Amino acid sequence: MNLNKLKSILFVLAVVFPFIFMNTIVAEQSYGNAEKIVKKVISSQLMAFKEKNVEKAYSFAAPNIKRQFFNAENFGLMVKNGYPVIWSPKNYQFVKFSSNGKRAIQRVLFRSATDALVTYDYLLEKFKNEWRISGVMQVSTEGNI
Repeated sequence: MNLNKLKSILFVLAVVFPFIFMNTIVAEQSYGNAEKIVKKVISSQLMAFKEKNVEKAYSFAAPNIKRQFFNAENFGLMVKNGYPVIWSPKNYQFVKFSSNGKRAIQRVLFRSATDALVTYDYLLEKFKNEWRISGVMQVSTEGNI
């Protein structure tokens, strides 16, 4: 191997590799930060439901949800009647998280007042650089728990 090729390889290892490594670290930190923020958004909405503060709970909803229900009162009634375990869980636990930076899915395992376990996937999207809940889907966990 000639000296110029060796210098080129050393240059790549010394200069380019650290940038690639740093980008990987930044991406991992960003992913971890997104997970932390998403969990905080969901927890804050659940706390608002616990406090029966539907205005605050509604503030965490994405624009598509707000258009669908028009106001906090309608939204609160929908959650109370359609998702009683989310409205008033005995407890809950975050399970899996995935994100592409603009959208995220956070799986949450709820324990109902009757001790039934119910799992939901929370769908979140970034709007004006803030995470908002754009949907919730019940997940069949048969055979997974």
